[in-house]
Amino acid sequence: MSTVQTHHAAIEERRPIDYPGSEELIRRARALIPEIRTEQDQTEERTTFSEGLRQRFIDNDLYRLYVPARYGGFEERPETFMRIVMEIARGDMSVGWSWALTANHALQVGSWFPEKAQNRVFSAGDFRAAANYAPTVTARRVAEGWRLDGQVAYASGLPHSTYFMGQTIIEDDSPRTGAPRFGIIIAPRESWGIVDDWGRTLGLRGTGSNTVRFDGTVIEPELLLEDANMVDYVNSDGAPGYHLTGNPLYAGRHFVIFQMSIASAAVGGAFGALDEFAAQLTTKKVSHGDFALRADDPDYQRYYGAAYTRLRVAREAVLAVAREHYELCRKVAAGEQEYREADDHRISAIAREAMVQAWEVVEGLLFRNIGASSIERLQRFERSFRDLAQGTTHRFVMLRDPLYRSVAADLLAHPELSEILP
Repeated sequence: MSTVQTHHAAIEERRPIDYPGSEELIRRARALIPEIRTEQDQTEERTTFSEGLRQRFIDNDLYRLYVPARYGGFEERPETFMRIVMEIARGDMSVGWSWALTANHALQVGSWFPEKAQNRVFSAGDFRAAANYAPTVTARRVAEGWRLDGQVAYASGLPHSTYFMGQTIIEDDSPRTGAPRFGIIIAPRESWGIVDDWGRTLGLRGTGSNTVRFDGTVIEPELLLEDANMVDYVNSDGAPGYHLTGNPLYAGRHFVIFQMSIASAAVGGAFGALDEFAAQLTTKKVSHGDFALRADDPDYQRYYGAAYTRLRVAREAVLAVAREHYELCRKVAAGEQEYREADDHRISAIAREAMVQAWEVVEGLLFRNIGASSIERLQRFERSFRDLAQGTTHRFVMLRDPLYRSVAADLLAHPELSEILP
């Protein structure tokens, strides 16, 4: 696609003519659930979803959600994105996790990188990017751009990615003093290799979270942002993506985007476990008393009703965070207020709680009451349980207590935040 001029017309005017609408995109994702479930065993065995399923995502336009409209994307709001993650993960949490963590990084690239880099990355019309913010790759400036060396583990969705986005340590020949210099890269597929090292974890074995390796390959100079930290990057001159599009979507912070994505996968995965629990209500009997059908048993009715209600609460919490995030982006774009790191931490903490609650519902209500036959190897519920257990070991969940303290410190300094809720 050729380079286009900056255009700040309304999003309805800028979107491509084949934009189907947010509800249709959600419907398309929901329609894929039976196919996703049919492939669950094979997905886990190969440690990633199939090329056929990847093509289904492409055919249904599900990688275009966060791509700027100037490159044929849809510039969807985060609430729509998270609803789609939940639908895909309801079919298979590993697939939802993997898809989300390749589709969502179009938002960071579209927000952070300058026009020349965006032209390079998005113009081919096929953007899917795994990412990891661990700074274990070095970048050294050379005549052609940046030479990259090193490797990064846990790059979810790597086998289906056309790019990798990551954190680097910038090296030069001067003695290192003080903190290292960081850079953010968006590296094309030809610049890195995939290490065959995924599939040994308890759960999420189908996420394709392989290690990415760089062996001295060189990327163009515009594909590295100097002095930039993925976890807390704010361009002092304003978000390039907002200036290019005029859409507040590209003006915000991004710690919460990642947390919402994995929380949405967990919530969707938990609903998948609930689906299996519900299916067994009409086919299995209680193991005591009159051996009534579970669907007729008051206790099983309570388990099912409580689980559904609590998962709905978790789902609504994530979607409320998505709306609050977008409103903060809008206020930044309008010059009404700053989107602070503390705001990012405050709302991402809510998404994190939803993720933990999804796990606690499955572990506390469903797992303890579904019966031993449902947790045999390769049973659908057994896989959901393992995936959710694995998800709660993610480093973002491990930040729960430190970020509680961060939230408290900000509320104590700004008590009006606790008094005036969105």
